[in-house]
Amino acid sequence: MQLTMDAHFTNGFLESNQDQVESNVYVKWRLFEYLEYLGIQGQTALLSYQDDYLSFSLPVQFGDLHFGLFSNPMQLTMISSKESVIRLHGKNHAMVVKDGRHTITYSNLKYGSGKDNRKSLLDLTGKSEFILKDYQFSKQTRMPVLTGKETTAEILKKVEGTFIHLKAYCHNDWIGDIKTIPFQVQTIHVDRDKLTIVGDHDARFQVNGFKGVRISGNNHLLFDVYNEGEGYRRSFSLSKSIKELL
Repeated sequence: MQLTMDAHFTNGFLESNQDQVESNVYVKWRLFEYLEYLGIQGQTALLSYQDDYLSFSLPVQFGDLHFGLFSNPMQLTMISSKESVIRLHGKNHAMVVKDGRHTITYSNLKYGSGKDNRKSLLDLTGKSEFILKDYQFSKQTRMPVLTGKETTAEILKKVEGTFIHLKAYCHNDWIGDIKTIPFQVQTIHVDRDKLTIVGDHDARFQVNGFKGVRISGNNHLLFDVYNEGEGYRRSFSLSKSIKELL
C-alpha cells in the first residue's frame, strides 16, 4: 500500500516516538512528524505572545500542515483546522520542548538599506510559545446583534457572553497571525487606551492603543489599535466564523 506524505509523517513519528522521550528538540522532518501527529489528534493548545504593546494567551487547534510551493517547497507556512489557523513566518523552524513549554527557533532574511543590497540570515528565538491543553469547545458561535448605532461602550457590553473566534497578529515573530478556536467572552473592558478581553479556555488578550470598534457585517468586528511608530499593527478582529476573519 502506498503511503501518503501525511501517513509517512505520522507513522514515522509514532514508530520512533519513544526515542524522542529523551530528546527535547524537533528539527526538519522530526518537526513535521511531531506537528502532523498533533494535527491528526486534533490537539488543542494555549499559545502565548508578548511584546511592548500586546500580550495574549489564546486557545488554538492543530490541523493540516501547509508548505511553500515554488521558492521553498519545504518551508512550513500554515497549520489549519476547521476551527483554527496558525500562520508561520521565517525558515528553518526548530522546536524545543521543556517542561511542557514549546518554543521555536527560526531564521529570517535581513536586507541592507539604501545602496547596501546585501542580505544576511538571522537566527532568532521566537517570542510566541505554547503548552498543550485539552479544550472541549462548542462550535455554536454567536455574535451580538448590532444596529450600527451603538457606541463603543455599548458594543463591548454586547460582546460579553458571546462565543467567538479572535484573530490576532504577532509582530516580527515566527507566528504571523492566529485565528483561535471558539471561546466565550467573559469580560471585556477598557482602561484609558488599554483593552482587556478575558474568556474561557484560559483566553486572555490585552493591548495598548485601543481606538474603537468598527462593524463589518453582522459577523465581524474590527478593533482599531494604534501606537506611535507602530501604526495599526496590533489591530485585531472578532467573528463567529474563521472564514469571516480576513
